[in-house]
Amino acid sequence: MTNQTYLLYIRKYSIIADDYVLYVYKVTTDNVYRVIGKIVCTSMEHIKRIDFNEWSQEREDFWKERKQTIHLYSEPKLSKDLYPLGYVNMLEKETERLSAENALLRKNAANAYQQGLDEMRELVKPEIAKEILDEVSTHYGGAWLVELYKKYGVNDAPTSP
Repeated sequence: MTNQTYLLYIRKYSIIADDYVLYVYKVTTDNVYRVIGKIVCTSMEHIKRIDFNEWSQEREDFWKERKQTIHLYSEPKLSKDLYPLGYVNMLEKETERLSAENALLRKNAANAYQQGLDEMRELVKPEIAKEILDEVSTHYGGAWLVELYKKYGVNDAPTSP
């Protein structure tokens, strides 16, 4: 983008005048809205309104004839402005990539945990089944009980009476 020059008309509250006072600023920038945002965010005075026009010598002379001081505005450098846009974009992309990788790792960890639980259940299942079937076999018997021992992988099934 190319830089353009603007006149900003800012109405700030003055405790001396107990009213809003007009300040005229001359600023050269590639984005006047960014400058307005910085003015609003960094001003110590309450701002009622900000207007702007593209600069022309006639407009500047108009305000000078009315004894209005034209302040030169130098844009403050905020932390995001200290780095080139390409570098900031690269950091944002890297952050997105790492977030996606982190999400995948969390998903894989959850899957591995679930798989481990499933494997433990499979290992423990015959032991639990044996305890249950042994308890049942003390009260009941029959070929159906022997089949249950086989079905649940319990090797030492009691013999049928």
